[in-house]
Amino acid sequence: IPPEESTDDFITPTQVGAQEVWENAIAQCKKSGKVGLGILDHGDHALAVRVSLVRSAKKSVRIQTFNWKTDESGRFLLWELLRAVKQRGLQVEILIDQLFCEQNPEVVAFLASFDPRFRLRFYNPRFNQLSLSTIEQLADLAYDFHAFNARLHNKLFIVDDHVVITGGRNYSNRYFDRTIGRNYKDRDVLTVLPNPDPILSCFREYWDSSHSVAASDLEDVAELLDEDDFPKLATKKDFRLNNLFGELSLLASDPNHVQNTFVAPMMEVDEIEWVFDSPEKASLAPVPQARVAAKLSELASKAKREIVIQSPYVVLSEKAVGLF
Repeated sequence: IPPEESTDDFITPTQVGAQEVWENAIAQCKKSGKVGLGILDHGDHALAVRVSLVRSAKKSVRIQTFNWKTDESGRFLLWELLRAVKQRGLQVEILIDQLFCEQNPEVVAFLASFDPRFRLRFYNPRFNQLSLSTIEQLADLAYDFHAFNARLHNKLFIVDDHVVITGGRNYSNRYFDRTIGRNYKDRDVLTVLPNPDPILSCFREYWDSSHSVAASDLEDVAELLDEDDFPKLATKKDFRLNNLFGELSLLASDPNHVQNTFVAPMMEVDEIEWVFDSPEKASLAPVPQARVAAKLSELASKAKREIVIQSPYVVLSEKAVGLF
């Protein structure tokens, strides 16, 4: 694939989204008092709707995820977020689990110094570093398996408080059908909320946790910042997108496509419930029953006809086998 020879920078050309479509969706949700729900089955749709929301956001984007790989898909979304920060003063907060984040310390140093409105943190970093050697990981695993194994698996993408994507997707080519070979079959739920307080509480609880550390406070990143030893990305060409997102980029800013593909198919429901574990699980030992496990156990025990589970991980403890 030939390189993408583009001189677009963070300021020009103007980032164009489908703001009116999303504003109308939020207004309708508030008026009805009902939650809008849609399913994102396809990788193209899952990425396009995120890009559309970033380009359309008026106030903020908040993200929690387990993994954010800096391949083309990861870099593309960063490019869009950074442009939104510079062009519209968007507030961006990203919390990533540290263990398998696959982040380059030099890229993270650039992001940490990009703009005060772009804030990046890592959950439960071991040895207060972004990138650990295999020996360090094994030592930490042997010393404190519980703390090592307490990870952030929440997947949240919150735009202007009221639009939320949650589900299984992390940020890499494999999750958005952009890999030649093995791609992950995954699913997200797109929601529009009349009352976002419960999901904002989830984000803030993790963001404010003592286990979430600012990127600039990680030792290997701080050293690069002190020495000013990291690349300064400035144009779209620097993000090496390799011409993978041309059609998707156009569709993400097409109001008719956004309305017909994402907003119109949404169903209205009276109520949803958000369930998430405490970020303090990294320091609690022995671990009390997690909120999610307790809720799933309650649902399973009350089932009258059938239980349907979709999960890539079915690893049942003796208690779970007994419950079923």
